[in-house]
Amino acid sequence: MSRVRERPRAIRNRTQEGPRAPGKREERARLPVPWLFVLIAAWFWLGCGHEVDPAPDYSQPADLPLCCVSETGPTCCGLIAFGFAGGIQVDWNAEDAIFGFVDGWALYRAEGESTPPDSAYRRVNPALITFREYLDRDIVNGVRYWYRLASVSPAGVQSLLTPPAVTRADFSAPTPPTGLVASVSNGDVILVWELSPEADLDHYNVFRDPPFPLFVFPRAEEARYTDDHVTAGSAYRYWVTAVDMGFNESAPSETVAVTVPAAARVPSTALVPSAAAAGLSGPGFSR
Repeated sequence: MSRVRERPRAIRNRTQEGPRAPGKREERARLPVPWLFVLIAAWFWLGCGHEVDPAPDYSQPADLPLCCVSETGPTCCGLIAFGFAGGIQVDWNAEDAIFGFVDGWALYRAEGESTPPDSAYRRVNPALITFREYLDRDIVNGVRYWYRLASVSPAGVQSLLTPPAVTRADFSAPTPPTGLVASVSNGDVILVWELSPEADLDHYNVFRDPPFPLFVFPRAEEARYTDDHVTAGSAYRYWVTAVDMGFNESAPSETVAVTVPAAARVPSTALVPSAAAAGLSGPGFSR
């Protein structure tokens, strides 16, 4: 007598239950989806999204990389500070790979004319800096500021500080240029003025009217400028400003007016000799 294999209990139960209720299959398929989000959230929460866990290897400040993983020490940071009209800009270099070891940077600041002690530095950023720059607006004009940088690991370990970068807050605009004079030479307008006495002068800006809006010739390095974009028979007004290394711009100088004579510029055709005068002949040349 042949034996009939007994069906598994799950099959027997399903057979007894009858047809599956509509929608039950979709409900069972959706159950794992929330758990997927839970696992992803747990991975970011526990692992912080980093490829490595630096806590075991970088538990000491002296061992934590500052700006680069290819070399140790603060040399590659190249920390600099620059005062200008909008505040003090602090910049540094960093390799992209550094974010596998640190979460960001903490910036510290001190004040004083001479080198301040380590105890004088106070942190300026409440949250970690994740860019390679920081604009410090909470400053006082004329004060000398010292900045030092430290990296911070995901475990909260802070590296040693870099050597300081020093600059002075500068909101003071230069004095306006004086002695502006305009003249016409061979159809061009020649502008000259007195040299600025500012020690940190960077350049001059030259303005002309018309056209409108005002036409500016930026970054004149010397106390003179030649405007060769003028039209014979037209009148122009000019003034000059001084700009220091902090991009502070002075008030305008006095305004001078000049008219380019109608016959000032020699027509370019008069400068080309005829073919006969040049001793040229043959096809393509007219006498």
